[in-house]
Amino acid sequence: MNQYPSLEAAFSVNPSTVADWGYISCREQDLSILGISFFSDIEDPGECRRAIVESDNGDLFIFTKYEFSPDSIVVLASSAEIKCEREFLDKFPNEYAVEIVKLGIVYFGTPS
Repeated sequence: MNQYPSLEAAFSVNPSTVADWGYISCREQDLSILGISFFSDIEDPGECRRAIVESDNGDLFIFTKYEFSPDSIVVLASSAEIKCEREFLDKFPNEYAVEIVKLGIVYFGTPS
């Protein structure tokens, strides 16, 4: 599993597009405890915190904590289409997938 320090770094190595998105009922700290590293980013309309993880098969997962969102919500975008919890478990790096699912993933995106 690779982690990236910026969107630019991730997309220069893996020029992906977002295929699915949703949110996780958790705080940034809950993911940081698992070893997922966040960085500060400037995003329209303001500053946010991000973490970018690439799975062994090359799927990108972008976690975003916006300054204006509730403390208990982290947005998740994925380059992989994910239709259910089982697909998330299959695509996300094994050492983190089960713990993240326990936090409470809710998908509301429309796969491309």
